[in-house]
Amino acid sequence: MGASSAIKALFTAIARTHQANRARREADRDPPPHRIDLAPGLMMQIPPLKIKLDARLSEGEPLDLTFEQASEIIGSIRTACQRRDRTSVSYPYRHFEWTTDARPRPDDPDGVWITCRSGGDLSNRRARRDELFAACCEFNGMFELIYKRATGADA
Repeated sequence: MGASSAIKALFTAIARTHQANRARREADRDPPPHRIDLAPGLMMQIPPLKIKLDARLSEGEPLDLTFEQASEIIGSIRTACQRRDRTSVSYPYRHFEWTTDARPRPDDPDGVWITCRSGGDLSNRRARRDELFAACCEFNGMFELIYKRATGADA
């Protein structure tokens, strides 16, 4: 490979790394606040909702999730429990994966296994199907109305 080809390959690699880093930063960026105009010069701003997931993976801080990410995880838990199946949600740019395994086992028919991976950390937890389903209902009831009002989403 000639010197000019090597330099071109180096710049191509740098550009790809820069694009990947920019995409990662944009994905982690907070969405803008929701703005409600009341009258000219009078408005309310509702900041984006942040939810902390504390999976006790390591000594690190709890993971910040957007409302959409938390809703996706809760939805996957509900689906797994209803279908008695396995579901997964992953955010590769955050090195995070959540798996809910609600397939019945002969020795533990009401048990559901949750696996949470973040970076190099791994956590496996057993939960009861009815408790997980109740937690999903609690989450939805708590945030559904707030989110719909904040975003103007249809009921």
